[in-house]
Amino acid sequence: IGLGTAYTGLKRYPQASDYFIRAIRLNNAAVGRKNVNLAHAYLGLAQVYEAQAEWPQALTSYQNAIRA
Repeated sequence: IGLGTAYTGLKRYPQASDYFIRAIRLNNAAVGRKNVNLAHAYLGLAQVYEAQAEWPQALTSYQNAIRA
């Protein structure tokens, strides 16, 4: 999550989304569907999508963050 956040700050969105997606996969595999780290990863991914005006993906990621 930290690297995704750093890349978002640098506006390197492809790298940021890669790290958030990795964090989502790792958290799903290790801990399961409901945990705060998963929510943070989805939130970061949503912010990346929002910064790129990818509204449908942003909305889905925000919804996943709420469910996590």
